[in-house]
This record gives sequence, structure tokens and C-alpha cells, in this order.
Amino acid sequence: MLLQLLKDRDNAIILGDFNEDALSTSYTKIKELMQKNGYFLTSSEITHKQGACLDHIYLQQRMQTAYRSCTCVSSYYTDHYYVIM
Repeated sequence: MLLQLLKDRDNAIILGDFNEDALSTSYTKIKELMQKNGYFLTSSEITHKQGACLDHIYLQQRMQTAYRSCTCVSSYYTDHYYVIM
């Protein structure tokens, strides 16, 4: 449903805690769905203290040339890291 709402948008960013490890070498539904709809994952860093990349930022492919970098910073208050773009 989210992708349907965004299909006519020029510059959409989708981000959040997806509870799916983007670093996993096995099949991941979310990553495949995003790629199929023209989005790319900005970071492949660990975003959770248990060593997974659960917090994703997806940009539309046409935004790839404008994208510079993404970094993660640990936090005392949560088991997730801050993802800064």
C-alpha cells in the first residue's frame, strides 16, 4: 500500500525499522520489493546492537546521484543505532 501511495512522487524516501536484516545473504522480501519498485538501500551498516541491519533507508533510483553517504551512531538509550543520512 505504501508503494502505491508513493508511485507518482518524484523524490520519495522510505525509512524505518523493518525488522528484516538487510545484511542477510538469504532472500529478503522487503529488499526485493523495494528494488522491484525502483528503490535502493542506502546503507549496509549494522544498525542494531545484536549485529543486524534492521533500520533501512530506501531512496528512489533517480535520487542515487544526489545521495552522498549514510552513517550509524550508537546510542545509550536504545538497542538501535541512529542512522544519519
